[in-house]
Amino acid sequence: MKSWKVWSPMNSKRSEHAMLAINGSDGSSSMVVCCGGDNNGMFLKSTEMITISSDSDSSKQSWKRMPQMKEARIKASLVYDSNKQYLYFIGGNNGFGSVRGVQRLDMEKCQKWELLQETLYDHDDYPYVWIDSPQSGLIGVCGHDKQFGCVEYFDSRSNEWLEFVQYPTQPHDKTTSQSHIVKMCDWFF
Repeated sequence: MKSWKVWSPMNSKRSEHAMLAINGSDGSSSMVVCCGGDNNGMFLKSTEMITISSDSDSSKQSWKRMPQMKEARIKASLVYDSNKQYLYFIGGNNGFGSVRGVQRLDMEKCQKWELLQETLYDHDDYPYVWIDSPQSGLIGVCGHDKQFGCVEYFDSRSNEWLEFVQYPTQPHDKTTSQSHIVKMCDWFF
C-alpha cells in the first residue's frame, strides 16, 4: 500500500487559489500549477509550479516561480490545452466582485501571461472549465455563484466567446447570440 507524500511548501502562502495537475506525455511525471489566491487579504498575481515524478523523492522537489499574472484573483479556475500547450486562468473574484477576465500562459515559452477577450458572463467561485476536444479549439466554462445555468465557449481560432446556453434565458445580445449558436451547431455536425 502506498503512503501519502509531502511536498515542499510553496514560496507564497495562499488560500482560495486555483490549482491544476497536468500529466506529462511520458506518463511518469506530472506537473502541478498553482495560480492567484489570497494571502492575508492581499490578492496574489503569483504563479508556481512543481514537477512530480513517480521515481523521485517528493520532499526534495521544490516549487518554482513562474511569470506573474496580469491581474490578481481568487476563486478562479485553470484548464490546460495540451494541443497548444496553453494554460488558461478563467473567472474568479477581484475583491470587488465576480470578473469576466481570462488570462493565458504559453507553457512552452513560459514568458508572460496575456489577457484575452473577457467572457460574456461573470464566472465566480471556481467555475467549471474544460477543453471540448484538442481538435475543436473550444474551451468551455460553466457556472456562477448566482447563475449556474450559463455555459459559454471560447473559440481559440477566432479568439471570441460564444454563448451556448443561458438559463433563465437572458441573452447577452439577441442578434449575435443566435448566430453564435448556429456557428456552434455547424462545428458539431
